[in-house]
Amino acid sequence: MEVKLWRHKYKDSVDAFVEEAFIRRELSDNFCYYNPKYDSIEGAWKWAQDTLAQHAHDKRNPSYSEEIMIAAETKDDLWNAAQRQLVRSGKLHGFLRMYWAKKILEWHGS
Repeated sequence: MEVKLWRHKYKDSVDAFVEEAFIRRELSDNFCYYNPKYDSIEGAWKWAQDTLAQHAHDKRNPSYSEEIMIAAETKDDLWNAAQRQLVRSGKLHGFLRMYWAKKILEWHGS
């Protein structure tokens, strides 16, 4: 594997790449393969479901409607760009995907 040739010089970067490109990808593939509810909240761990339920009615500031978020019309330019990219290509970089998802929880209770 080409990336391993650089591990002696860039150990942390190579290790991070391998972790995200292979290990996390394999974990997510297995989660989807073995969990028939992978695409709904029922597929999440109980503690995650409970935590989301406990905070479902927290005050959101700002609070955006689903329509505004789908149209990428929030006041967050980075989030809007990520939303447009996701609609266009169906993909986002891992860190950007985490930012995108966290903002949905921050801005929208359900």
